[in-house]
Amino acid sequence: MLNLRQVIRESINKVLTEDVVNFNNIINSRRVDTLTESSINRMLQWLMNCDCAFITSFRGTLKDIRNKDKTYMGPNGDWKEGKKFTHEENRQKNKLMAAELIQLGYGVTKIKGVYPEGMTDESSEESYLVVNRNNDENFLDNILRISEYYNQDSVYYKERGATNGHLIGTNGCGWPEYHCKGDGSYLKIDTASNYMSRMGNKAFSFISPDAEKTADRKSAMDSIEKSRGTDDEWKQRYWKDNDKTSFHKRKELRKNENKERLSEAVDFWQNITMGSMLISENIHPLTRKTMYEAVKNYKRKNMLK
Repeated sequence: MLNLRQVIRESINKVLTEDVVNFNNIINSRRVDTLTESSINRMLQWLMNCDCAFITSFRGTLKDIRNKDKTYMGPNGDWKEGKKFTHEENRQKNKLMAAELIQLGYGVTKIKGVYPEGMTDESSEESYLVVNRNNDENFLDNILRISEYYNQDSVYYKERGATNGHLIGTNGCGWPEYHCKGDGSYLKIDTASNYMSRMGNKAFSFISPDAEKTADRKSAMDSIEKSRGTDDEWKQRYWKDNDKTSFHKRKELRKNENKERLSEAVDFWQNITMGSMLISENIHPLTRKTMYEAVKNYKRKNMLK
């Protein structure tokens, strides 16, 4: 007959193993979109040889609409200004937008963007690098139209061969003004900022002339916090990107954490059976629940025997 320690170990190990398997499945499912070092090099070639834009349909709130007839107001056209978007609604809009961009013949690559919402708060969002690979003369007009359709404050555009790119306003937020360019900015690889993007695990930013260089992310966030309520609140801060932990390293860290959780769980129940209630607050609630159910089943089986 299995003893209590073995029952607990097997029950918890099953849960933790499933966690790791699920984590691995998530990682594997994303490999098709994971971009490598060579992808950054391709992006640099695209930015030099083609018109390019960075665009998303993600939005926190439907606002600053200039023309409702040119704005997506929902599948039934019944959205009202002030609507708050869910993550799933934003993802559905992104799918519609990507489908149209592909239909227009443009190259579309998924990236992760960090942009300001209303120039004060940050939003992490799914974005796209759009490449005018067929030299469509209507590329910029289409990009501006689509950005306005999805109620974006602006879209980032870099003309073929140009050194700098620009934000161009596409709604009524006032900065940049509608269809007007903001200040030029230049690309820096391996650079994180409060206005940045990632390709795979590699950060890049388009740095504006008045951007503030900081030692690290904490220094940048401290600078932003100190400037709350001033004109400098929205200013760009940038720093050398040190967050380069690969997915494989994160997966390995997750496995080690799971081993520690298993060891803590077994020690936890061993202490209880010995009459010593030494409860670790670090044990995950789901693990506690699993242990409780394992002991209940163990006791029930022993009572039946």
